[in-house]
Amino acid sequence: MNVRMTKGGMAVGRLHYSADPERDPELNPAWKAKERKTYTSQAHWDREQEIVDEAGGGERVFTDVLTTHWDKIVIEDPRWQPDPEWAVGGGFDYGKTNPTALLRAHVHFDGNIIFAGEYYMPGREIWQHAPAMKWMTDFERMEAIQSDRTIFYNTSQQEQRPGHAPERVKSFADLYYEAGIINLAPFAGGDASDVSFAGRLHLH
Repeated sequence: MNVRMTKGGMAVGRLHYSADPERDPELNPAWKAKERKTYTSQAHWDREQEIVDEAGGGERVFTDVLTTHWDKIVIEDPRWQPDPEWAVGGGFDYGKTNPTALLRAHVHFDGNIIFAGEYYMPGREIWQHAPAMKWMTDFERMEAIQSDRTIFYNTSQQEQRPGHAPERVKSFADLYYEAGIINLAPFAGGDASDVSFAGRLHLH
């Protein structure tokens, strides 16, 4: 356990699990081994148990799946091309602090989904993301891009300029639409939480 004082004079305490003798790895290594299995990733463990606030950036969510089933789920042939008759869809997550991500998926005639393209970029504005996203192969064929529902909430107040009609509050989806990205659709599933989504896929 340690305690530090902030610049404002507030005491902040940090209590590591190893302070409890029943959880101290040197005294009871079995506890850590058992508890670690309840976490879906090393980053999740590091944030919750090791007090590593910055843990999680850049870690593969499905590392175990990729490692165990790589030869069954990854197409490595550089000559492979999706059938031009397959339906094309996408998944989109807009990020301001975190990167913005767009995945392209081709749906095989028998229903298999093959992910075959990715746009992943941090630190840009919508007017910079939109034209780059439209360069993605088969972007114009994406029937609907399933997106985080929160980007459809009207939260972005526009600049109110003297002598001009007041601008209405817009959503991030509105701003993408104005930039030419017209096929964003709110994710229609039940619980849209990233953590719940990853947990459900891990169960499969």
